[in-house]
Amino acid sequence: MSSTWWYYDDEEYGYDETDTYVLTLMEKYTYTEVDEETGEESTYIDYAVVEDNNVITYTINEDGSIVLNGMPEVEYDEDGYITEYPDLMLGVNIVTEDNLTGEVTEGWGGYGDWKEVFTPSNALDGIITLPEGIRMESDWIITSEEGGKFLSVGFDGNDVYVQGFSELIPDGVIKGTLNEDGQYVFPSGQVLGYSEDYALMIYMMGTSFDYYEYDEEGNVVYLFEDLVFNYDSRTSRLVSAKDQIMWENAAEDRIYYWTYYTNPKFMVETADDMNADPADPIFNYYYDLYNEFNWTLPTTNVYGYLLDTNRMYYNVYINGALYTYYIDECEIFDKNTYIYYTEEDYPDGVTDIPYDAFEYDYMYWYSDGSVGLSAPVEGIESFGVQVFFQGYDNVLYASNLVTAYVDPETGDVSGIADAVAQEGTSVYYNLAGVRVANPQNGIYVKVTTLADGSKKAEKVSVR
Repeated sequence: MSSTWWYYDDEEYGYDETDTYVLTLMEKYTYTEVDEETGEESTYIDYAVVEDNNVITYTINEDGSIVLNGMPEVEYDEDGYITEYPDLMLGVNIVTEDNLTGEVTEGWGGYGDWKEVFTPSNALDGIITLPEGIRMESDWIITSEEGGKFLSVGFDGNDVYVQGFSELIPDGVIKGTLNEDGQYVFPSGQVLGYSEDYALMIYMMGTSFDYYEYDEEGNVVYLFEDLVFNYDSRTSRLVSAKDQIMWENAAEDRIYYWTYYTNPKFMVETADDMNADPADPIFNYYYDLYNEFNWTLPTTNVYGYLLDTNRMYYNVYINGALYTYYIDECEIFDKNTYIYYTEEDYPDGVTDIPYDAFEYDYMYWYSDGSVGLSAPVEGIESFGVQVFFQGYDNVLYASNLVTAYVDPETGDVSGIADAVAQEGTSVYYNLAGVRVANPQNGIYVKVTTLADGSKKAEKVSVR
């Protein structure tokens, strides 16, 4: 009963080790240590692999549940702690082999289970399927302040079907039904499917902003509720009718989420809808241990439409000056392909930073979608970020430059949007990208130089 869960290889520190995590029967033993200074003895509990007859039998009950035989019951105190550790458990043993010396060590990994009962689930019986003949339109998006994604939406009578909401189950479908008030209601608890990659059952759960409370015993009780959307057929939008959160969740009795959307809305999006300035980057916090400024980079434009991040990049301004990352100072790679940037490809360094760029010290993307930015620079007094989107109309659109300032006396950091333009420093381009000295009647792109030297692009009508 063994499986390799982890491989560790780090040449930087001069060793190369392989760890194999083995799930096996383990038995308890005690040992005593003596404090050399005080002479006091302390007794400790540990577990070791059962070498003889390391076999587990199981029983299948009439209801289909499976019980591992011979596993002890365990009692817990009122605080949830085990009153006495059992003599036997199903535990994790870590076997480590040093590939340089050949030395093998092993020991209990600190994880295990006592009484195991596996109960069959009929959750998959509730999976929603698309009606035969329904027309699913793939130019829809779901968007919220957390971001968004493209998906497909189709209508069938009084029902609306959404496919692609889930990151883990991309083919999963959720369904809403028209109520008497003309709103679409999506019942909480809809099953999207089972993720074999993560061994998780995935559900769509709905809550309000206040999604839990405590019972009389102090236990957390989650307050799930159906999600309600207003529908505007003229603009093809489903908009949250109240403050609510849509969760891609790995449990139906508690919040154990993969992604979520606050006050989500579903809407049709075209290439023309994207052609606008990106929303502003958001400064979150400063992490002084790593001299890191944490940001949320926008994935939508100022009108809430989702942008193609493959057409986006951002600039970094340090102490008011546009900053360039050089390949000999950092190791940048594409976080999707894991291909490293080279000096041959970037002889002048990286100034326009793609959204897919990752660097462990200076461009670290976190699981919540934020990115920690830093640079090999001493004395950072301000750190700014500006985002750009290459429109489908060949116009380069820009967000405001947002700058985080470091207070030299207190060390406190705050983020302020720099949106003050200097009049008289604007140039105009036609929609083909050609500079126009004296724009006449028509639509143009006005590029204005801001006070700090950055540029602001906007579409204007000249009459």
